[in-house]
Amino acid sequence: PLPTWSFHIFMILRSQLWGQIIDLECDQKSGRKTTAVTLGIKGARKLLVLLVACELMTALFGFDDVYIAYFSGLSFVQAVLELFLYPSKPPSLHLAALTGLVMTPAAGILLPRVWFYGSFR
Repeated sequence: PLPTWSFHIFMILRSQLWGQIIDLECDQKSGRKTTAVTLGIKGARKLLVLLVACELMTALFGFDDVYIAYFSGLSFVQAVLELFLYPSKPPSLHLAALTGLVMTPAAGILLPRVWFYGSFR
């Protein structure tokens, strides 16, 4: 179904971009041309917020599972905070670890729920 495909496309794109933002300095030094390198940190963070907002809208209106919306909402809040708190600065190792500390348990809680309740039908 379209909501399932859309949600996963947005989630893959934003996860990839988040990783590129974390790796931005290394990618720049090595000459890689990633989306984050091309857009710069501020442009990449703005695109990240847009992708996560699209994911959140898909979660809110495409599924009848509040936990999916909570997960996307948490991701949206994290992306917006990073945009406004660190708009022009690549994340430090500490900030990257904080993102992982917030998102990994949330994903760990969501995954069994999705498996057992078939949220993506």
